[in-house]
Amino acid sequence: MKQQRKQPSAAPHQGKGKVEALLTVADDIQLMQLGRIMAIGLYPDRVIVMHRPADAPADAVPALGRLALLLTVKGLPPGEHEVATTIVFPKGTGEMKSQGARVQVDDAGGAINLQMAFSSFPVSAEGEFTLRVELAGCTIEERFWILHRDLTAALEHLANQPPIRAPQPPAVEDARKPDQKRRRAAQAHPPVAPTKVAAKKRRTPSPN
Repeated sequence: MKQQRKQPSAAPHQGKGKVEALLTVADDIQLMQLGRIMAIGLYPDRVIVMHRPADAPADAVPALGRLALLLTVKGLPPGEHEVATTIVFPKGTGEMKSQGARVQVDDAGGAINLQMAFSSFPVSAEGEFTLRVELAGCTIEERFWILHRDLTAALEHLANQPPIRAPQPPAVEDARKPDQKRRRAAQAHPPVAPTKVAAKKRRTPSPN
């Protein structure tokens, strides 16, 4: 049965205004100047596919080599707020909590970026992960997915694909001058001298 993905739930907010959030998932995310963000290995649909070796032990817990999460939140009241973050793993296999961080919102309705980076992210079970953030009296929930795929099956699938043939470039017309083209052709195929055939002299019959 195919699992349906739940849409991100609206963030309840006890204050005035509406809180909006956007989750970005990538291998690496860097915050730059002037509000710019550089993401490496971006997952636009927030779905990560892990290739697990077929000979891996059944009890081994796979892990992503790196994972970066960026939660952009806007519509918060101004002031300093404490942030509590929880990542809930699928199928009740565990959760990861972090609290004590504080953020500063300068303007009413201003936006903040909450960045989380992991050099090794354990994936005890595949499925839907929930990122839950509590700050300024509101709870925000965003979701992403990590799926397991057998590495051997993936390689066999690629091996069975037809080869990719690049289209041949169109022929480029020779732009050299006509006399240069004729000279090159003459050098490649020199003319053959005609063979001289001696003409037989016709005898005139003598009168008797």
